[in-house]
Amino acid sequence: MIRILILALFCIVGISCQTEEHVINNAPQDNLTGNIALATKLAQMVQYPTAIDNVIDGTGCFSIQLPFTVVVNSQTIVVDNVADYQTVRNLLAEDDTNIDTIAIQFPVNVTYADYTTAVMASQAQFAAAVAGCSATTELSCIDLLYPLEVQTYNSDNQLAESFDIGTEEAFYQFLTTLALYDAVTLNYPVAFVNPDGVTVNVNNNEELESAIDSYTDECLVLLNPGADPGNPDLTFEEALTAGTWHVSYFFKDQDETEDYENFDFAFNDSGTITVTGGSSTGSWSTATDDGELELNLNFSSSALEELAEDWTVVSWTETTIELEKISGGGDDIRSLHFTKN
Repeated sequence: MIRILILALFCIVGISCQTEEHVINNAPQDNLTGNIALATKLAQMVQYPTAIDNVIDGTGCFSIQLPFTVVVNSQTIVVDNVADYQTVRNLLAEDDTNIDTIAIQFPVNVTYADYTTAVMASQAQFAAAVAGCSATTELSCIDLLYPLEVQTYNSDNQLAESFDIGTEEAFYQFLTTLALYDAVTLNYPVAFVNPDGVTVNVNNNEELESAIDSYTDECLVLLNPGADPGNPDLTFEEALTAGTWHVSYFFKDQDETEDYENFDFAFNDSGTITVTGGSSTGSWSTATDDGELELNLNFSSSALEELAEDWTVVSWTETTIELEKISGGGDDIRSLHFTKN
């Protein structure tokens, strides 16, 4: 009897070892460990939302915790709900002749994309924090439904686990630990929520990544704080390429708007710019940098060389576009406004 029990024990151990070896040598098809591209996109989806207040803090590194007070063009605003961000945008759009100013009243509490928090006691500390961090591209307009069931395997302790993740923050923190495991898989199907709030099921890593990629551009447009509040479906490119524009305001050290009063600009779908009023050709393109939309302008004429910059898009509507360029650590601020003819 003893010999039989010992033999049975060896059989059980042998089967267990064989299963563990199979896990190590044959990673599951939907393994997240080592899939850096998908893991990064998932982290962008579930990071702490930092783009919502970019109109005020100018950074996607962190978001200022509500409530806080800000002075916009000499008007004091207490920001204590999401609607107040649009109030700030409206104030900035009211006057086309001034250099907009935004002054945050310190101290403020901030939350970074990785959910850590900090207290900013002064403008100097705040500016140093902005300069010292690198923002990620937030994709909080798309989401997954929770809880998520996750399976993991770790060969160091030969431990296989299955557990639920109940919140975005918990999933974000879990994604930072993927390197600790030989295998990490989601229990598919997983419910994916697009920017319109429609839920679809995805059945593997490939479908999940494809769904994220399909809605990334739409999500970035929705998150951009410069979108036209009267026409939320209008994209910047659609506004830019409709009709012709003139420079209604240009500031560099001083107001130089009159230098461009004879020029009109048509931004073509092909990426070229038709300039009337002078012998110049031009080109345009857009990009997203640290969660902010940028408009790159190039011109062949020296008369327009001051406009040839990578401009940050502050706001746009169907009839106005406000651009800004900040360099020299904040010492050199340029403003360029286009108004539709």
